[in-house]
Amino acid sequence: MKSLSNELHQAYTEFENSLSVIGWTFKKFCFYYYENVINDSYDDEIESNRFYEKQKKKKQRKTHSLNELSDFIRYIINHSDLETKGLIKPQCLSDEELSPEFEEEMKKISKEITKMIKN
Repeated sequence: MKSLSNELHQAYTEFENSLSVIGWTFKKFCFYYYENVINDSYDDEIESNRFYEKQKKKKQRKTHSLNELSDFIRYIINHSDLETKGLIKPQCLSDEELSPEFEEEMKKISKEITKMIKN
């Protein structure tokens, strides 16, 4: 069983990789996320800057929750900028009926297929 700190570390790594793939800085991500998820009117630059500063501190201290990071990653994966690059990110949806061991094996298979496609 994975520890929470290990899962958080992996989520931060996946988040950073997602930013790299889509070509965004953390600041650009924060402004997009604020505009599209937090406050869709986006006419308050002061509040969007506050959001960025808060997220930057949380990132430096590694205090985001696993749910926050999952939401961030999901936002990037589903953003149109990723589609325009011709990229897709496979998503694994957990199913309570499947055992954790089965899900782990399926992830391994998926990674192997991805490696074969890239080569």
